[in-house]
Amino acid sequence: MPRLSRYATPTCRFTAGSKVQITDGQMISYPFSGAHDATNANSIHCKSPRWHLDGDEPEKAVLDVSVNGQNYIGSLEFTFLRALNIHRDVPMAGP
Repeated sequence: MPRLSRYATPTCRFTAGSKVQITDGQMISYPFSGAHDATNANSIHCKSPRWHLDGDEPEKAVLDVSVNGQNYIGSLEFTFLRALNIHRDVPMAGP
């Protein structure tokens, strides 16, 4: 595990039909603790990319994870939704 946490470059691949986007992943230990010891990593966090939907309907994608950037595993179902637009923040006034 120490060698894996030292040399691994986790990446996350999102695929839906012909759309493919790859983002960097981060090895973390869960549950979160104050100790930042990389050898205790047991999870990979993936940052979801900005996905361009063809319409307003949600789009299903497949999430695969790799620790070497080449061999992906996982086949996890992931759903992209339309972008959230904030029109107003409440309260409008305060102390």
